[in-house]
Amino acid sequence: MTAKPSSRPYAARLWDRVPVWTRVRDQQADGLLQALVSALGVGLDAVQADVLRLLDDMFVDTCDPRLIPLIGDLVGVQVDREIPLARQRHQVKYAVHLRRRRGTIEAIETLCWQRTGFRATVTEPRRTPASPGRARTAAITGAAPAAQLATAAVSARGAADLQVALDVARPVQRRQVQLALLHAGSDVHAIAPGSAVAMRRSDGTPIFRTDDPAALVGPGLPIELLLDGGDFPVLGDLVPRFMNLAGDTATYVAGRTIAIDPELGRAVGPTPPQSGLRARRRYRLRFWQARGGAAFYNQPAAKAATGTGSIYTFAADGSTAGLTDDDGNLLRLAIEGQSERRSAPRPDERLIIALQVARSRGRTPGPAFVLLPPGQPYAPALPALDHPGALALDTWGLARLFSVEDPWGWDRYPTVRLVRSFAPEPPPDATVEIDVERGRLRIGPQLAPPALWVRYFRRYDLAAAKRTSELTVTANTPLGRTARVTFKDTDSQPGRP
Repeated sequence: MTAKPSSRPYAARLWDRVPVWTRVRDQQADGLLQALVSALGVGLDAVQADVLRLLDDMFVDTCDPRLIPLIGDLVGVQVDREIPLARQRHQVKYAVHLRRRRGTIEAIETLCWQRTGFRATVTEPRRTPASPGRARTAAITGAAPAAQLATAAVSARGAADLQVALDVARPVQRRQVQLALLHAGSDVHAIAPGSAVAMRRSDGTPIFRTDDPAALVGPGLPIELLLDGGDFPVLGDLVPRFMNLAGDTATYVAGRTIAIDPELGRAVGPTPPQSGLRARRRYRLRFWQARGGAAFYNQPAAKAATGTGSIYTFAADGSTAGLTDDDGNLLRLAIEGQSERRSAPRPDERLIIALQVARSRGRTPGPAFVLLPPGQPYAPALPALDHPGALALDTWGLARLFSVEDPWGWDRYPTVRLVRSFAPEPPPDATVEIDVERGRLRIGPQLAPPALWVRYFRRYDLAAAKRTSELTVTANTPLGRTARVTFKDTDSQPGRP
């Protein structure tokens, strides 16, 4: 059996092998020998970690992310680097298994999830054979889903339709706490009046009107509705019921009942004997809602290498779309003390303010950036940190928005400059300039281009996910049949294009 490596660092293990009298004399001579032994131990620790890492690199479940495409080549699959790492590993691990089952229900469901993150349910009604010979033909069967958010119909020459139901289930969610509903009509309260905001479970699957409200509404459940004001204190507990609350007209709701529309994000209380009571009612809501941002981790694309430095784009395909936060709010740059000549940020935009930080020798610099809430404008007359909801960030704190790393996942550049455009002068060593509004970065001239990796967020591209799912369904439809995919999206968030 292979001996388990010691958990003690090599510096301590080497120092134990030095004679005691030598260690005593070294302590009396300022510990120079111990410092040299510790330096050797750091290198040996790195070698041991590298050797042990080779064992993990033999399996796609534990290997370094950079090796996933190489392992994929061995099994004949081209890995999509735009999808999260967990789905990349799954794509390689089950490539052979799915290739043997091409065109089956299992393969279509799994491939749709791998490529788009959507949860797919495939069904096909049982067919009645027209002749004894056709009775030996295999039939794909399965129970129809309770609700469909997106369907794909596949038909040919009167054969039974193959239906693919795709639930929009985004991988990252957030919890809305104590969100006050707004008036959307005479008696309707909504998350966002005029917009449909889908309510979801914690795993991202949407909730439909056909679901059981008793299992989904209540304390600790996906939907928790808090009732304030009006006659709610005297009504007591109300039984939840899912209803279609489209429109702004009055809706009759039976007594002791609270009506909720989980697909539109609306609520209506029981119809009171006096109309004035409804005007004094207030609602607060806790529910799960998908984030509007998608996380990426990839190598940046080189755009230009000149005497003023090398320019890269965060996106691997070379596009220059702006960076966002983890909720898809577009980042805009503001400079401390300078008035904004551009329009105020929209509700789906937020400002990151670069502060004029004075760095004196011997002092630890304070926060260098301030992040404002979405839609919050910047007033130069007011200190940046005094703005409502301002969040102070140092250089390392920017990692919550983006980061530039080396191949080992360590921050490559300790100094970060946020700029609106690149100046003619190149940035100094150990400094990276980042244009958040165009998704670009620049480093100083170097003899050999460094190996860089970037982490960042972009707005979730639902249209691209739809196109990918259409191609996936079409490519894996049984031979001789055609596919048509129809989507019904119910997750349009307020302020999103």
